[in-house]
Amino acid sequence: MSLPAITPETPYVDISFSRADAQQKSNLNTFFGKGRESKTTGKIVPRDWYEVEIIVDKKTTDNPIYPQGDFTAHTDDGLTFACSTQGDRSKNFRSKDDLKILGRWIKGKLEKSGALKQFEPVTSETFQKYGRDYIRLYKLSDSDYYLEFDVSIQHKMLKELHLKWVGSAPQFDVEFGERINLFTGDNGLGKTFLLDVAWWALTGNWSEHPAFPQQVEGETPEIISFLGNQKNSEEYRSLFSYSDQKWLNLRMSPSLRSLIIYVRVDGLSVLDSARQPSSSYHFTTDSLWNGLKVGDKVLCNGLIHDWVNWQRQPDRSQFELLSRVIQQLAPHADEWMEPGEPLRVSVEDVRNIPTLNLPYGTVPVIYASAGIKRILGLAYLLVWAWYEHTLASKLRQQKPVDQMILLMDEVEAHLHPQWQRSILPAILEVTRSLQKQIAIQVMATTHSPLVLASIEPQFDEEQDKLFLFELSGKNVILKEVPWAKQGDAVGWLTSDIFGLKQARSREAEIAIDASYTWMRGDSMETFPEYLRTKEKIHQELLRVLPEHDRFWPRWIVNTEVE
Repeated sequence: MSLPAITPETPYVDISFSRADAQQKSNLNTFFGKGRESKTTGKIVPRDWYEVEIIVDKKTTDNPIYPQGDFTAHTDDGLTFACSTQGDRSKNFRSKDDLKILGRWIKGKLEKSGALKQFEPVTSETFQKYGRDYIRLYKLSDSDYYLEFDVSIQHKMLKELHLKWVGSAPQFDVEFGERINLFTGDNGLGKTFLLDVAWWALTGNWSEHPAFPQQVEGETPEIISFLGNQKNSEEYRSLFSYSDQKWLNLRMSPSLRSLIIYVRVDGLSVLDSARQPSSSYHFTTDSLWNGLKVGDKVLCNGLIHDWVNWQRQPDRSQFELLSRVIQQLAPHADEWMEPGEPLRVSVEDVRNIPTLNLPYGTVPVIYASAGIKRILGLAYLLVWAWYEHTLASKLRQQKPVDQMILLMDEVEAHLHPQWQRSILPAILEVTRSLQKQIAIQVMATTHSPLVLASIEPQFDEEQDKLFLFELSGKNVILKEVPWAKQGDAVGWLTSDIFGLKQARSREAEIAIDASYTWMRGDSMETFPEYLRTKEKIHQELLRVLPEHDRFWPRWIVNTEVE
C-alpha cells in the first residue's frame, strides 16, 4: 500500500534508545534475558532473537502524542501491522499478538545496514554505527501512526525537481548534483524562483510567497521532487488547488535530519531539524542583526548581541570560530579583516557594537559597506545556525547532523570583484570548519563570470553541475551545460553561458565587428554610415578602445598591408 501523507504539521513523538547499554537483557535485548517457562513441560524456553518489547520513559509516555492502547503502525518502508501500548503508563510498546513483528522491523534495519549481527547485543555503539538512536512516531489519527526509523530518510538531499505549469515555462526538469549546483542566465527567467521551489521541496515551507501557478484550463500545476542519497530516492508530490488557492501535499517528505539555509538577496531562512523540524526561521536583514522574536520567545539574539556576548564569554570558542569564518571569507591577504574590540557608538543606543579591524582602520560593523555587511551576516548566520544546532542536539540527546544544504541567491550581490572571486570557495571551506566530515549540497545562482571562474579548481563533474536559463523565442528553457573551464572572466563572458561576442562595451563590439567585416572584404551595408569606411572605422576604434587593447595589432597590420 502507499505510505500515508506526512506533512510538516504532522505531530510526532520520539522513542529513544539512548539507554541501550543499561538494557542488556530487556527492550531490544530480551533474547539475552530470562526465557519463558513452557506451560506443558515446565522447561525454560529461550526467547526468539527478534522478540522485543520497548519500555518507554515517562517523559515520552506523558506526551499527548504518544499512543494509548491498540493502533495500526505504518512504517517508512511500507509495512503495516498491529501495535499496542500496555502496562503502567502504557510504557510497554510492542507489536500486538506477536512481539517478533516489531523486532524484525527494528533489528532487520540494523542488520541490513551492517550495524548489527544476529545474536549480538544491541548497544549504543550499534545505534552510533547505524546513525540513529530513536524511532519517530507521527500521529496520523488516534488509531494510526507512521513509524520512521530509516536512517536514509534523514540523510537525503534534493536529487530531482520537476515542475509543471508553474513558473516561467510549461515544464522544468532538474537533476541536481550531489555537491555544487550553479544556475545562471538572464534576469527574469526563473533562477530565484527555482531556489524558492527547492526550499519548499526540502522544508515544506515557503520562504516568502508561494509559487504562483500558470492559469491553464484543464491543467493542474504540479511540483514533484525526489529526495535521496547515493543508494535510493523517493518521490514527493504537491498539486495546486485553485479552489483552495494553495499547494496541497499528496505526499510530503518526513522532516530531513539536516541543517538547511537559504540566503536570499533581501533576507535569510533557516530550518534546523534539531530545533524546529516542521517550521523555519525567516530573517530580514534587521532581525538577523538585531534579533528575531516570535511572541515572547527569543529565537535569535542577533549578530550584534551574540558577537559581543561570544567575545566576552570565558569560553571564547564561538567567538574564535566566528573570527576564523570572517577571515576565511575575506578575499585575500591584502584585504584581511578580523574582529576588533566592541565599542559604544551612540548616546541613544546603549549597546556596545562589534567592530572590524581592516587594513585602513577599525570600523563599527553597523557602518560597514553593504558588501562587507552581507559577508558578516553570512558568517554570523553559518556560525549561529551551527552553534544553535549543536546545543539543540545536545538537549535532545542526539548527534549533530552530518549534512548541510545551502541555497544562495546571487552569490555576488554587493561584492567587489575581488570578493566575487573568493566567496564560493570560501563558503565551501567554512562548512568544513564547522565540522570536518560534513556533507554539503549547494544551490546557487549567479550572473558573475568571476564566480564561475573561481570555482574551476574545485569543480568536480562527478558531483557538481552547471545549469543555464535561456530564452528561446517565447519559451524559457533550463538545461544542464557540460562543464568546461574558460580560464578567466573574459573566457566566461564570451562563452555560451553569457553569450557576448566581446567582453567590451557594446560600441566597441560593433566597431570590432565592422573591422572584421571590412578586413574580409564583405559588404558594409548592414553597418551604420559612420562605420562603412576604413577611416571611419579607425576613428571609432580610437574612441572606444584603449591604446593597449589586444585588437590593435591585428587592425594595424591589416590596414598597413592594404
